[in-house]
Amino acid sequence: MEITWDGSTLVLHGAFDVRSTGEVRNAIYGCLESGDDDVVVDMSDVTTIDATRCGSSPWPPVTPCSPGTT
Repeated sequence: MEITWDGSTLVLHGAFDVRSTGEVRNAIYGCLESGDDDVVVDMSDVTTIDATRCGSSPWPPVTPCSPGTT
């Protein structure tokens, strides 16, 4: 998993599995702690998601939005 930043958008690249959950969580909290009220997580470049991740999200409660909207 590679994580890049584009403003307040975190862009995830590669496989999202159990090993990357903590890294993604820390990146999200880091963005929130820097003062951004809204954080977008762009997963369009994620190649696979481990099914075990579906039940335990690495981020705080969020309001999902449709692609292309904020």
